[in-house]
Amino acid sequence: MPDVLIRDVPTEILDNLKRKASRHGRSLQQELAILLEREGREPAVDYGERARLMREKIARYAPNQSDSVDLVREDRER
Repeated sequence: MPDVLIRDVPTEILDNLKRKASRHGRSLQQELAILLEREGREPAVDYGERARLMREKIARYAPNQSDSVDLVREDRER
């Protein structure tokens, strides 16, 4: 299995990770491997694309919905 080297980890972050590993009864290396595996299994999400798709879906199924930005502006102007 390949190795990963992470430089310049802030002391506070490293201390937090060490405490978390200790609470779980693991070494720091085991804790980090679990965290990396968990994060690495989740697919990367393009939130801009998701937002665009949701706007399209709303426009398709509820075309008469107003834009909330306009509603907030109206409310602030009162």
